[in-house]
Amino acid sequence: MKTDYDTLLGTNDEVADRGNRWKRISRGPLHDVLTRALPDFKSKVKGEDICDLNKLAAALDMSKQGVYKWFKPGRKNQIPPNQVDRIVEMSHQQKTGGSGFRPITREDFWDFLPR
Repeated sequence: MKTDYDTLLGTNDEVADRGNRWKRISRGPLHDVLTRALPDFKSKVKGEDICDLNKLAAALDMSKQGVYKWFKPGRKNQIPPNQVDRIVEMSHQQKTGGSGFRPITREDFWDFLPR
């Protein structure tokens, strides 16, 4: 099965729609946490706000595949503890969150840390 990283990362949904060549991969609960935590990294795809994982990878100085592996199909979403600390710090520096925005904490990632 071919994995289309760009579809998961939210950057190539137009290509994914052409002839249904690739199945859309569910972004899941970890992606929802990242979308809520990092409003400066949001993109609109088909009217839906998502965290642009390409932008996140660049901000973390990682490859997009390095971020993608947190979301591998068929396994629990997991994120390395050192990346959680960096994302929490980035969340506290967001500028576009609006009045209801609450920066994320390490506890928000509890279900996604390796045990």
